Amino acid sequence: MKKFLKSPWTISIGSTLLGFLLTVLYDFAKGKHVFSTIKAVFTTLYDWIVLSLNFQIRVWWILLALAVLVVIRCIILHNKQEQSDERPAFLDYTSDRFSKWKWSWEWNFSSLEQKWQVSNLHPHCPKCDTPMLSDKYESYFKCPRCKYDSGYENIEKSYEVEAVIIDNLDRRFRSGKSL
Repeated sequence: MKKFLKSPWTISIGSTLLGFLLTVLYDFAKGKHVFSTIKAVFTTLYDWIVLSLNFQIRVWWILLALAVLVVIRCIILHNKQEQSDERPAFLDYTSDRFSKWKWSWEWNFSSLEQKWQVSNLHPHCPKCDTPMLSDKYESYFKCPRCKYDSGYENIEKSYEVEAVIIDNLDRRFRSGKSL
């Protein structure tokens, strides 16, 4: 029964029926015709619609409104274009050598978090520079080309490498060095 009472359908239909019944009771208590309040609401709504459709609009008002909209749109497009032209310098930093191997990655802008994030991070084979494959836990890496196998000890995890990448950028920014 609680589920039925909390249903959106029950709430919407029930509130409509309750409003209708209260209107009927109000009219009955005031001694008016039963649907006079509902008629008054619809009459007022009809009068507003007729008034708004018969409102006299000057042509220059429409032209002015269109001109303002065009100017606003141009300003917005100009600002977007300026923002897209300002490409951060760190986006060129897409590969580096860390303790074991060379790693490469891409940068993607997360509109949800409003920041740049490292993506598609993967190590390269120390023998042939091919991107290596790993299991889902990154407990070993294997080269698909030359079959180099990293073994299970002293493996660099991608989250550790990502932290070092961010730290490298922070250090370069603080020291004022360019990439």
